[in-house]
Amino acid sequence: MARDLKFYFYKAIKTPPQRLAREVVKRSLRLVKNRVVRYKDLNSAPSRGSKDKAKLFSFVNIANLDVSGVSPKVADNLIHMYMDHRYDLLGSGWVRVDYSVHPVGVEGYIYDMSPHLNQFDASGGWLEKLLLPNRWETSKKIWSHVSKGYVPIDWQFDYKSGFRWDTKKWYKEQEIGKYPGVDIKVPWELARMQHLPQMAIFSLIVPEKRRDLILEFKNQALDFICVNPVRMGVNWVCTMDVGIRAANLLLAYDLFKQIDEDQIIDGDFDAIFRNSMIEHGQFIVENQEWSEILTSNHYLANICGLLFVAAYLDRNETSDAWLAFAVQEMINEMNKQFYNDGTNFEASTCYHRLSAEMVVYSTALLFGVLEQKKEALTDYRVQGIKRLKKSDAQPFNLKRESNFFPQSYLSKLFYSGVFSRDITLPNGNVAQIGDNDSGRFLKLSPNGSLMSFDEAQRKYINLRAHNASLQPELFWDENHLNHGTVISAISGIFPDLSGAGGHFPLEASMVRELGRGKTVVSPVALEQRKVSLPQMPELKYTSCKEFEFENDLTEGISSYAYPEFGGFLIKSNQMYLFVMAGGNGQNGNAGHTHNDKLSFELAVAGENIFSDPGAYLYTPMPERRNFFRSIRSHNTIQTADGEQNDELTLFSMKDQSRCYLLERTDFSLKVCCKYKNTFHVREFVVERRKLVIKDACNLPFEANWERSAQHSNGYGKLSERKV
Repeated sequence: MARDLKFYFYKAIKTPPQRLAREVVKRSLRLVKNRVVRYKDLNSAPSRGSKDKAKLFSFVNIANLDVSGVSPKVADNLIHMYMDHRYDLLGSGWVRVDYSVHPVGVEGYIYDMSPHLNQFDASGGWLEKLLLPNRWETSKKIWSHVSKGYVPIDWQFDYKSGFRWDTKKWYKEQEIGKYPGVDIKVPWELARMQHLPQMAIFSLIVPEKRRDLILEFKNQALDFICVNPVRMGVNWVCTMDVGIRAANLLLAYDLFKQIDEDQIIDGDFDAIFRNSMIEHGQFIVENQEWSEILTSNHYLANICGLLFVAAYLDRNETSDAWLAFAVQEMINEMNKQFYNDGTNFEASTCYHRLSAEMVVYSTALLFGVLEQKKEALTDYRVQGIKRLKKSDAQPFNLKRESNFFPQSYLSKLFYSGVFSRDITLPNGNVAQIGDNDSGRFLKLSPNGSLMSFDEAQRKYINLRAHNASLQPELFWDENHLNHGTVISAISGIFPDLSGAGGHFPLEASMVRELGRGKTVVSPVALEQRKVSLPQMPELKYTSCKEFEFENDLTEGISSYAYPEFGGFLIKSNQMYLFVMAGGNGQNGNAGHTHNDKLSFELAVAGENIFSDPGAYLYTPMPERRNFFRSIRSHNTIQTADGEQNDELTLFSMKDQSRCYLLERTDFSLKVCCKYKNTFHVREFVVERRKLVIKDACNLPFEANWERSAQHSNGYGKLSERKV
């Protein structure tokens, strides 16, 4: 509570008075509205939904998808996992998620809150144990369409810790971060439904499983809808996840519907599914993660999810307005959240991938929309949606279809792919800067490696509590640091990037299908902002560190600069050096940045010498999160000033540091970081077989050359650093 008060006080004094007053009024009105909605949700029977038989649009011809990069062995392995309701999410290990899970716990914290249900009658009587009475009739009718023998998934369960949220509680009253080891992201991640489009794609690779996969999609979708009434339980808490779920459900439906020769996905399912998508769209509109003070990747996910819903629904007054609003806001957010050099403002390479992924698939879908329902963007009515502009005031251009998007939009999208390409190490991974919650918008190509569970257990500390007999012999380990899929997706619009993302042709073909084959000539780079250098005090404390290698570090050397993100690279045939010298992101909110200024990643001859330790966990272990994002976890210097940016909450810091580029050549880099009373200048000089790092500071300092004992290459995943 004290931390929250400190955060709100800090933000209040940083916010202009008029804007702060507007925010207070809006929050007060929202509280009143919430009380009315809550009463209805807890006491009234839900709307029966529309009986309209209108069909959803289709944007992808599944026969045109290039699945040549998907391994049949991996596809078969994941089909078996998904059909058995096993999921490895956020470091969980492959766990069967039902109503009788026995969790292994998170670092010793275990909660036994499973309802331990194992009887699921066709009449749906079991639902009475989970839902409020006013939801029984509707949910039982939905359950009646589920196949006999199907075992439902417990969508409310953190199957890592064993904590369970309650579908009898209103969505705004669910607990977050209250109990140690408990992670609300686990049910959220599962309920994003990102395995469903993958299942549709796998049906092309393993056609003998096609009918089973279609049936499984239908059952899982109905299962979720019947036990997750809108605004009840954990899976409506975060609008970001609602948006991502809607996009994945719609894409999976689009793909499966085309290959459903036996009409498993029948008219009754269509009606239930369509009503659910309308509920998702309405929820997003009414629960936008928007603030006049700050919007971030969460709001971007809201808008992209709404775009998918509005695009796939038949045209009517509501869906037309949703579509126009989504397009308007996507262009606005691209302007706010991406810099002119193509990088994202979250100060994190992995959040850059997440946001770029949302934008590229949504942009492609918009190209498809312009062919199928272009008139919706001129004929809509503005009533009912706050901030929706009239058609003649929109940032998009319908008069010239070839120039629908502003030039800055397309430039930022193209260079977002160039950035991901440039920061890729020889092993195919990217430098891990800032937070990494393993977040994705669409997961299409499997990206990782198969290994024995014994190998996985030796590699990951978080798997060591698992009973090997309950884990699959072949363990699929997803790689969260390879960004080849998003580069490939962007190349579907900008062919100049073709091949830069490795062997992931599926993503490029999906983007081409969504966008009806629309491609764009690579735009020119935009002018970057100018930054004036600070006045430097005397830097009388210095040190020099030399790293010697047998390889020639200078052969094929070149440098790359992304000053708005603060990423500077020197790469050669044998060396990769990434230096972080940027801002705190999110316009100073610093929600996903680390105290990593002037730290670096270094690889020589394909071997990682220094790499960022990652992020590990968020709310389940606040002290662990703070350690992983602290200055002592990064190879920079420490002075008496302590942290470069002091913590406010788990998702904010004080905006106290500033970084500057002083000099750059292909062989050297000189950068500066100023925070509190500290001025730190670090210079990197590449010689033939040597990397020299020189530090200078106005205060006594200690350089941290020790590598963190533990490393996290994805959310919830933890391994011991190799010495």
